[in-house]
Amino acid sequence: MKILKKKCVNIVILLLGAILALTPFMIAPVCPVMANGMRMSCYYSGLFVTYVGIGIVITSFISIFINKKIINVIFAIVNIIAGISVHLVPNKIIKISIGTGKDGIPRFMGYCMKDTMKCISNHTFTIVSILGISISIISIVYLIYILIKREN
Repeated sequence: MKILKKKCVNIVILLLGAILALTPFMIAPVCPVMANGMRMSCYYSGLFVTYVGIGIVITSFISIFINKKIINVIFAIVNIIAGISVHLVPNKIIKISIGTGKDGIPRFMGYCMKDTMKCISNHTFTIVSILGISISIISIVYLIYILIKREN
């Protein structure tokens, strides 16, 4: 019970990371594979979000059992960056290329432009952005707490 009290922030971030990892393909699915076998850019954004969510889960799980201040500071910073990145990449604020289209123009991770597409109608990346920003804010507060907390 003592570990739950002491590490409740890490457990909350772990749960939010798990929800984040499940969102693009289970909770609010992105667009499926097209008839010709091609995938839209939202599919790759969904993979990115899933992998980042898994990373947040791993760092949060490890930090539950680690009591070294420097390690917890590093993991908090990693979670801040990860949370911000799941907002910035799908919204094409930070562009990550996934290849080129038939016209030779680079394609970037993001979401679809038509309102009828699954990633738009399911509000996938709105949910992902809210989760990512929440993880970042909680991690920032936790980082400040770690830095000002006195060692016992």
